[in-house]
Amino acid sequence: MSKKTILLCISTNLGISRLLERNLIACGFNVILLCPYNEKGEGFKYPTLWDRIKVNFRKNILKEKEAKRKFECEVYFRNLQGKINQKIDYSLFFLMQGFSPEIILKIKEITKDNGMINYQWDGLTRYPKAMENLKYFDRCYVFDSNDLKYNELFYNLYPTTNFYFDYEDEIQIQDNGKLYFIGGHNTSRQNEIVNFALYAQEHKINLDIQIVCQDIHKCRDIYPSNVNLLPLSEIKPFSENIALAKQCHCILDFVIAQHSGCSFRVFEALGYGKKLITTNKNIKYYDFYHPNNMFVLDDNFDELEEFLTKPYIELDPSIKKKYSFSNWINYVLNIEPYQPILLPNEN
Repeated sequence: MSKKTILLCISTNLGISRLLERNLIACGFNVILLCPYNEKGEGFKYPTLWDRIKVNFRKNILKEKEAKRKFECEVYFRNLQGKINQKIDYSLFFLMQGFSPEIILKIKEITKDNGMINYQWDGLTRYPKAMENLKYFDRCYVFDSNDLKYNELFYNLYPTTNFYFDYEDEIQIQDNGKLYFIGGHNTSRQNEIVNFALYAQEHKINLDIQIVCQDIHKCRDIYPSNVNLLPLSEIKPFSENIALAKQCHCILDFVIAQHSGCSFRVFEALGYGKKLITTNKNIKYYDFYHPNNMFVLDDNFDELEEFLTKPYIELDPSIKKKYSFSNWINYVLNIEPYQPILLPNEN
């Protein structure tokens, strides 16, 4: 059987496109990247000065915050067009708000029937204008059960979750005794992070919390000294985050207010056999939840040290397999065999 070809369309990068590509290749696909990942970390180069001026006008005057990403994808698509001489089997989008309707339609024209898929790991309500793009897709998968209410307006919304990467790599799973978190500064979760860091400081718990900040000096006035602050220029690639997750004792997950779905951190903990401390109360309703492995943080700091000393309970292998990328991709592309990945209110 010949390999299926998939066009991977993701404008948000930090190296996640490279990990997606590797896992897709491991699953037997031919992969075309719409937006190539730059190994050297070099930024996008505008074809002309006029292009830069137009994008800056859209971004700063018209307040189109996705203007640069959309333009980048348009440039990359023009570069790809001459290399694609027949219809491709699937076009898999992540976060459709990063693409203009025009570029989505052009990609639809070169994609086989029933092959236009979008996955929204960010809530639909955060990007209301992007919902206009839904009509161009055969299926759109959402990780937040609150988004399924839009099924009354759109016929093509389906539930799924995030996943963990399950292709083989050289990074060994270890336990360095640290509690690990990396994420951007967000006012909706800063108090939870501050309180947790202060508790850890008092109880001599070994932390590796890294907060990416636009203004380091402002953030230093907010977070305790045992929280590491990173400027935007030092954002870690996704592969480095996974390496740190594989080496820690416990993964921390501080949820931002706009989300009720489970972040990638939850599935990294599941896939790599790590304990998880999370502020996401909905996690108790998922089939992978076990109180020995996952702790819902609220005003219950007095129970935390007991949780950290409890043995980790291995889950049924079929549950762990269900949330792997290999099963996830078969599910969203509707390729048998797969386990359906439903959200709690769908079970």
